[in-house]
Amino acid sequence: MLPRRSWRFRVQEWIGGRAVAAPLQRLCQNIQPVTPSGFPLVMDAAGRQRILGGHMPESDPWEDSFRCMLARADSSLQRATLADILTWLPDDLLVKLDRMAMANSLEGRAPFLSPTLAETALRLPDSQRMTATRSKVALREVAALLLPPEIVQRRKQGFVLPMRRWLQQWFARVDDCRSYFELSRIPAFDAAAAASLVERELAAPRPNERLLFALVMLAEWHHSFVRRLRA
Repeated sequence: MLPRRSWRFRVQEWIGGRAVAAPLQRLCQNIQPVTPSGFPLVMDAAGRQRILGGHMPESDPWEDSFRCMLARADSSLQRATLADILTWLPDDLLVKLDRMAMANSLEGRAPFLSPTLAETALRLPDSQRMTATRSKVALREVAALLLPPEIVQRRKQGFVLPMRRWLQQWFARVDDCRSYFELSRIPAFDAAAAASLVERELAAPRPNERLLFALVMLAEWHHSFVRRLRA
């Protein structure tokens, strides 16, 4: 039994206790390079299979649980939101928000991470959250009471990290891409396949920067982790 006020309990309470529908096997296995929330993945299932040299398990308990929870969702928007809550937000976007806000002496947690506000937002009907032509419907309606229209209706203004420049600078320091990954000695990791993939992407007109960055971070993290173990 889950603790009654745990975040996982709240998510399960939100999606309800309906019978689990047919497993979302194809979606969760990422046969297409896209997440259940619609965000592009760094690579699809076949690419991961090549990188891991055939060591991918046939069944993953976390994915099985994730798939069952997604199957309970009533709508595509609810399923996308659930996928983000369980994957994209906890260890990525919320971390970045917290670090960047605090670095600039801003408070980003309140009110957006208030449990009461989050639960209220999750229980809104889809039409109050997003339509075919409008996003953040309820939030914009509330904001319209306080802000001018040019702010409320303004398009999202994101920012893009200069990953291409970072990667060019990084690999300019690496004499041999293949040796770099082979020296990482990551268990169940096909260094030759990774190096071939990186070389192909670097030569492409529009390389997959997120994939390249992820592979470099994996190699550097493993190197740092092993070094600490041996210290």
